[in-house]
Amino acid sequence: MKLYTEKEIEETLESMGCEIMVNDFFQMSEPIELPSDDEIEKNIEKLFYGEKKYYFKAGIKWMKQHILNQNK
Repeated sequence: MKLYTEKEIEETLESMGCEIMVNDFFQMSEPIELPSDDEIEKNIEKLFYGEKKYYFKAGIKWMKQHILNQNK
């Protein structure tokens, strides 16, 4: 699955001459909201312990970096 930013979608639609569709697209779409670092930390503390907690945190950190740096 690929994720695109609002800016990328907006630029693509505008480059295709679909400026009017930009607002309609965002109104029809349901955004994916990633949890904040605080929310992640609270849930890790509730759900995991010991070594499992460490590996889960490492996996989250890797995934976050992968999402944020995929276009660099």
